[in-house]
Amino acid sequence: MPMLLDWAGSQFVWREGQPFALVDVEASALAPPELDLCLWEVLLTPEGARHFRSGYAERLPFPDLRSHRAACRLILRAMEVEGSPPLREWLALPPLLDS
Repeated sequence: MPMLLDWAGSQFVWREGQPFALVDVEASALAPPELDLCLWEVLLTPEGARHFRSGYAERLPFPDLRSHRAACRLILRAMEVEGSPPLREWLALPPLLDS
């Protein structure tokens, strides 16, 4: 599955307050969906995570992240996707996408 490693609002063309096109994809990779979802889990607010999970589940079965979360967060931290936060804090972030 394609994954964008550096999501930011500035990477989109916006029309009428909605994202219209993605224009910045140089930091992309092929990755299992669990890695991408573990990244979204740390980027979203609790409310955003609920909406995201609901919308995702309308299209695809939502994977169980519990057995993947620690490994995925270690990989994301090693890649410095969100900078270099303290490891213990990074690993302790709430599991927002669990049902």
